[in-house]
Amino acid sequence: MNTELLDDLDYLEEASKTQIYIGFWTRLGAALLDLIILSIIHSFWSAILGMVGLVIPTIINEVDYFGTAAISFLYFPLMESSKWQASIGKQIFGIKVVDSKGEGLNFGQALLRLLAKGLSCSIAYLGFVMIAFTSKKRGLHDLIVDTYVVEQ
Repeated sequence: MNTELLDDLDYLEEASKTQIYIGFWTRLGAALLDLIILSIIHSFWSAILGMVGLVIPTIINEVDYFGTAAISFLYFPLMESSKWQASIGKQIFGIKVVDSKGEGLNFGQALLRLLAKGLSCSIAYLGFVMIAFTSKKRGLHDLIVDTYVVEQ
């Protein structure tokens, strides 16, 4: 069989592997949507604890504080290391987080990415502003953990 014809089709396979990197404004929109979602989750959490607090009022403030912190801290790593590779906001915007090989993150990578976002915030949000100016649309936290935000 003549393999020259098949060799000519190799470029199609490479084109299908090409990732479309997601820019600043789309990522900001997804982040704002995630903040709204987290606010709703926190409201439900507080409402449930408020009802429990009517019966057991002594420890509710501590449980509310630690529960809210746990939800906030685990939301992104759990979602980004899941089979969806994206938080709910990212899913709605049709984007996901991948590693340098284009594969999904494990929980450790996703957690490290969340912690690196703290550094991106601590320098006047310049770590996020970088997204608008880098060729592959990567923020400081993406560079630290070697991740990309791409189309689903």
